[in-house]
Amino acid sequence: MVNVTNVAPPNNPPFWSNNLTDIPSVFSPTAKSLFNVTWQDDVSISTVFLESNFTGNAINYTMDPLADNVFNYSAVLPAGSFYWRSYANDSQGNWSSTPEWDFTIAKADPGLSLSAQPAGQRLMARRPM
Repeated sequence: MVNVTNVAPPNNPPFWSNNLTDIPSVFSPTAKSLFNVTWQDDVSISTVFLESNFTGNAINYTMDPLADNVFNYSAVLPAGSFYWRSYANDSQGNWSSTPEWDFTIAKADPGLSLSAQPAGQRLMARRPM
């Protein structure tokens, strides 16, 4: 007689660690904001999202797998105050999320200064002698 025991796989939700984020403090049209988070699971991770309000509304963006369970989302973001968090699900349909993190990207100094002559004043040019 052979005893056969069916053992169900663990059914724990994914868990996160290592929020490694690099966000510019001042807007630059060439500087990407980098969002990295490590997700682990007792079975396997299926999908990882980054949720944020970069556009004014909460939107989910798919995070790309890098290595060693690290997931990344990178983009040039506008100036403003935002939040982000990450969600992950595993192959058994369990979901989990990170806390919400707030951040601000300041407006860049325009680097251009304009001045105007008050109305009614004449400008006089002098030729150097």
